[in-house]
Amino acid sequence: MAVPSRAFHVELGDREKALLAEDPSLRRFKSYKKNVWKLKRIGDILTIVVVAGCCYEIYVKAVLREEVRSKAKTADENK
Repeated sequence: MAVPSRAFHVELGDREKALLAEDPSLRRFKSYKKNVWKLKRIGDILTIVVVAGCCYEIYVKAVLREEVRSKAKTADENK
């Protein structure tokens, strides 16, 4: 029989509420959501740019290789 990993909801005590309360002296050390969101967004954009660049390089190499093969094939046929 599976035992649920979460217990029933119990109201927080005074100590837990005090620990979860916002402390103004620690405010300058916390990350703000907008800054974190912007940083994640920049990371996502850079990842997309790098992947697109890699795909482009693979495409260019494949096209150049195909051109060399077709030129070599036509050169062999002309001999």
